[in-house]
Amino acid sequence: MSDANTNRLLRTALCGLVLALSATTGEARTPVGVTTASDGDPMGKPPNENERILRIGIDVQANELVTTAASDRAHLVFLDGSSLTVGPNAHVVIDRFVYDPATNTGDLAINASRGVFRLVGGRLSKQKPIVITTPSSTIGIRGGITIVSVTQTETVASFVYGNSMSVTAGGQTQTATRAGSQIVTGAGGAPGMPSLLKQGGLGAALNQLEGAAANANMAPDQSAQRSGFSRQNSGQPANAGPNGPPNLANNTLVNAISNTSAETQQATRPATSASAPVPAATPNIPVTPQPTGGNGPTIPTPTPTAGPPAPVPPPAVPPPAATPRTSQTLTGFASGLVYGQSYHGDYHSHYGYHSTTANLLSKPGTVSITTDATTGQAQGTLVLRDLAGSHHRSTATLQLGGTGGLGATNSAFVDDKTYVMVTQHIDPSRLSSWQQGHSRRQVSDTSVLASAGALPSPLPMQGTPGSCACEFLTWGWWAASVPDPRHHGRTYTAVGPYVAGTPTTSFQMPQTGSATYTGFMTGVVNNAGNVYAGAGSYQNTWNFANRNGAFNGTFDGRAYSGTTQATAGSNGQTFTGSFSGGGRTGGLNGAFFASPTDAAKYQAGTFAIGNNGAPYKASGIFAGQR
Repeated sequence: MSDANTNRLLRTALCGLVLALSATTGEARTPVGVTTASDGDPMGKPPNENERILRIGIDVQANELVTTAASDRAHLVFLDGSSLTVGPNAHVVIDRFVYDPATNTGDLAINASRGVFRLVGGRLSKQKPIVITTPSSTIGIRGGITIVSVTQTETVASFVYGNSMSVTAGGQTQTATRAGSQIVTGAGGAPGMPSLLKQGGLGAALNQLEGAAANANMAPDQSAQRSGFSRQNSGQPANAGPNGPPNLANNTLVNAISNTSAETQQATRPATSASAPVPAATPNIPVTPQPTGGNGPTIPTPTPTAGPPAPVPPPAVPPPAATPRTSQTLTGFASGLVYGQSYHGDYHSHYGYHSTTANLLSKPGTVSITTDATTGQAQGTLVLRDLAGSHHRSTATLQLGGTGGLGATNSAFVDDKTYVMVTQHIDPSRLSSWQQGHSRRQVSDTSVLASAGALPSPLPMQGTPGSCACEFLTWGWWAASVPDPRHHGRTYTAVGPYVAGTPTTSFQMPQTGSATYTGFMTGVVNNAGNVYAGAGSYQNTWNFANRNGAFNGTFDGRAYSGTTQATAGSNGQTFTGSFSGGGRTGGLNGAFFASPTDAAKYQAGTFAIGNNGAPYKASGIFAGQR
């Protein structure tokens, strides 16, 4: 696989990470944000590059031209947490984006010549206005949310809430500070006085910002509304609690979504309504208000005061009715591919570090996920063994999500099937580390873990996953970039799936009878340098008395069969297995997991096919229920 192809793959896994590969190819692209939701085929034209469709996860660059047709919409999130929803029939250029995360200062300027847009101000808007230039006026936005409708002859700027919105044209400036105010400017004229919106006055604009219901209800504007991310950025004073800034060279924006279908995204939980994708982004990304009654956000009737009213916070995002939000801790397995091992992984390690080699994680990783229904926060721990290759015998423990000791938000927990968490280095009791032997060192990783209900596969999906409701299991994708504390300049980047639940204890294991577990397999494939996500079906007929089973499954278009047996020393609650098919061999490691009514309701674990010396290798997870 060429360095250029590898670069594109890694950007798909982690947006904004500055990898060593970029230096080898001389690539100078500098993303300023990411497409976190899209509907139809919105187009983006970066400077000096070909136009492309802004699928979810595609980088956004400075000076990029974004255009939409009548059925297109896009939601863009910038590195400072600002976001822009682009409605249909729009034409907008990201004129300028400069951001210093150390001081939360910089500039964001947008040129909009037509269309409907919603801007949610992030960190930059706390320090100075974000500027939108239209054919009729120049709009400055400090915090909060502004909806702008633009034609060649008129600009309508609606100040939903926040600090202030100023409109300048014809040498005059009008400023709105009251939530629910609107300023209209005709081409060649001066801006009108701020006037109060009537109830439902934003309905027409919001209808354009909302996506098509046929798109699995994944409209970009509504996706952002349901995301559950922190609303601390916009409309708050600059000192409203420390917000840990992202590092431009190592930020947590994640390109973890490909253009997969809604069916593959939700294949393992057909009993649950499809969840909207959650933007994978830096902590504290603002969320637009929740619409009520289909007529846009409810804007309170202003009460006359001597000064501007306090900002109106957006309402909380409730969990979907079909899926509960539970406080619980789940544990399980993680697998995947890693870049940055030696040229041939565990073979010929003296050849040295080579960042473009994609190898199997030499041992299954573990994952722990804790959710809090009261705070809407989630935190997780990924334990990855031998990230640098099995000959190094090291353990990387990566801490994600939760809230830092100073109140910064690093996760979103919408419901039991929809959550996202990113690296946090704020809480001193939860710092990521790298341990080798008796030596343990802190590492500043950039990592993300997200449920499949929040983010689909981070790579193009090939194959059809089997069906499993798996109501009390959770699974999804993770990606991490971990610097090697022993070797300056070495970074190991990995991506893969995980699965977790409530493990069955030794005392809970049935001792008689048998059961057939059916479900799905999914994982990351490296097929002679072509890297993608594969899928298939899982079946294991288990004999509880004999503590063994017969495995049959499919993955990436090939059928496999083999045997499984209880792990030595266990009471059957954990097992291993081997399988083969079509000239390939593989192995699996798994465990039984419980539901509230069945102590051995599920089987789940990891599998691997091939080895690092083979042209074809794959690493993934499986899950099945009886």
